[in-house]
Amino acid sequence: MIPPGDVSTIRRLVLEHTPCLKARVGPALTNNFGVVLGEDVLADGDMPALPTSRMDGYALRATDVVLHRVLEIAGTTRAGDHRGQPLPAGMCHKITTGAALPENADCVIPVEDTRTVDGGIEIIAAHCTDHRFIRFPGEEFRQGQVLVPAGTVLGPVEYGLLALAGRTAALQYDAPRVAVLSTGNEIVEPGMRPGQHQVRNSNGPMLMAQLCRAGALPRFLGIAPDSEASLRSLIREGLWHNVLVISGGISAGDRDLVPSVLESEGARILAHGVSMRPGKPFLFATHPCGPIIFGLPGNPVSAFTCMELFVRPAIESMRGLQAPAEKQWQKAPLATDFSWKGDRPFYPPMRLDSKGLLHPTHLSGSADLRSIAGCNVLARLAPQGMLHAGDPVDIAILE
Repeated sequence: MIPPGDVSTIRRLVLEHTPCLKARVGPALTNNFGVVLGEDVLADGDMPALPTSRMDGYALRATDVVLHRVLEIAGTTRAGDHRGQPLPAGMCHKITTGAALPENADCVIPVEDTRTVDGGIEIIAAHCTDHRFIRFPGEEFRQGQVLVPAGTVLGPVEYGLLALAGRTAALQYDAPRVAVLSTGNEIVEPGMRPGQHQVRNSNGPMLMAQLCRAGALPRFLGIAPDSEASLRSLIREGLWHNVLVISGGISAGDRDLVPSVLESEGARILAHGVSMRPGKPFLFATHPCGPIIFGLPGNPVSAFTCMELFVRPAIESMRGLQAPAEKQWQKAPLATDFSWKGDRPFYPPMRLDSKGLLHPTHLSGSADLRSIAGCNVLARLAPQGMLHAGDPVDIAILE
């Protein structure tokens, strides 16, 4: 029997045995939100390529900027126009935002610093010689510079940068395919009316949603009753996926058949039990065919917590994200006094409000799913203790 390990040790163990999926070339589609980039994307040119105006005004030579001087307008340059002829001395070009400066022009004077006169402009304010209204070549980025590094989650800005680099396709990681299996004679589907001895399957939908949030592609296999034949059939189906997540059936009771069935199917159990609450029943295994396997507790709050602490880092690592075991933890102050008792490190879900204050939950037990509604962080606490409002607490943000 494998003794329970501490949370940090098991998180490291999971990540050490989690394979990163292969990156492959795919289209850079903006509707494919949350994809992880598998390569550095480099700029294929300077941005901007030429000196351009930051605002509507007049391009001219700095030596011609003299208060109350009148300059003839030699032409107009708009965004998208070629630079045209070099600018003669003593003249200016009307210019729009984003337009390239004519050759020989080295400053821009805003429209509001001029007054229109016959055939030209009069300079009524002369503070433009410091180039504040010009974007110089390569000011935003240079050719060959990394615009989006490998491992970045592609969002709106990143897709814009891919477009600036001329990339319509990029190397990217596939989302892990995850099979989810619920177990237990007492579990029925949400659409069914349970008997007094039964309960609707809340773990299945909850875990599926958590996996989606982590960037996986989950598939629900169904509910397996507490029989070896049913479990074996669905476990074999789940082993065709990158990850198999099983809820319930992993403790030491007569009907907790999952560990023995997994081992008989060739799985190697690396961790069985974790020293924490909620969530002591926990299992992690590998299989020679490649998938990794998680056994989560049947109680929903425990399943929720184990999913975030152990399964989610593995999913993110598979997707190409850097997910060291302790990366997520930061500190937040308690909004109220909080005391708790127990014999194992405590990882309760809590709510972090918009002001950065942490609100504990009134958790009656690991089956009390309603009590953690609205929670968006996990706290990390000693087995027992007392904290006061304002005291800092280690938290991992979930959303």
